[in-house]
Amino acid sequence: MYTLNYKASYQASLLLGALLVSAQSTANSPPVINPPTPCVATAPTTMNLVCGEMSNGATQTYPNSILACSTPGISGYYQGACPNKPGIVKQAKIAGTVVFANNISLPSGTITTVTLQNNSMADAPAQILGKQVIRGAKTFPIQFTIPYQTRMINPALLQQPINYAVRVRIEKQGKLLFISDTFTPAFSGGAITLPVIQVR
Repeated sequence: MYTLNYKASYQASLLLGALLVSAQSTANSPPVINPPTPCVATAPTTMNLVCGEMSNGATQTYPNSILACSTPGISGYYQGACPNKPGIVKQAKIAGTVVFANNISLPSGTITTVTLQNNSMADAPAQILGKQVIRGAKTFPIQFTIPYQTRMINPALLQQPINYAVRVRIEKQGKLLFISDTFTPAFSGGAITLPVIQVR
C-alpha cells in the first residue's frame, strides 16, 4: 500500500510540474498576431481607420484601406488604428491634384495654399488639420501632398464624407486668383482631384 501511494504521489508531482512548465511557457510566449489583410486590387474600401504595415514591420494609421494600400511599401493592413507609442506622433498624408478647366499658365509669384479641413463643427469655422503651401507654380495641374496627425481624425466622423474636405486658394500679392468653390471630400479613397474657378 505504501509503495502504491508513493508511486501515485510521485506521478502526480511529475504531472503538476509539467503543467507548471507548460503554463509558464505559454505566459512567456509572444501574443499571436493574425496576418494583415493583403493589399490587392479587390481589397474592400473601409471608411474606418486601418493600420498599414510595411514589409519591414513598420506601421502607420490611415483613414481607410484604399489610402493605406496606395502608399508605396504598404503590404497589408489591420482594422483599427495602430497602437500608439508614448512620445511618437503618428502622421499620414493625403495627395492629389489641383485642376482648372484650361491648363493655362499662372503668373509668376503665385502662392497656392491647399488645406485639409474638419467641417463637422456647426456654427464654427472649419478646423485646419494640415496644409501645403506651394510657391511659384507655373501651370495647371498642380500636385499637392498634405501631411496631418492621425489623432486629429475622428473615426466616427469618417462615416460622413462631408465632415472632412480639401480646399485651395491661389493668390498673388494678396489678390485671390483661383479658388475651389465646390465640396471636395478628403477621404473618399485614392488620389484627390480638386477643381478651381478663376476669380475675376
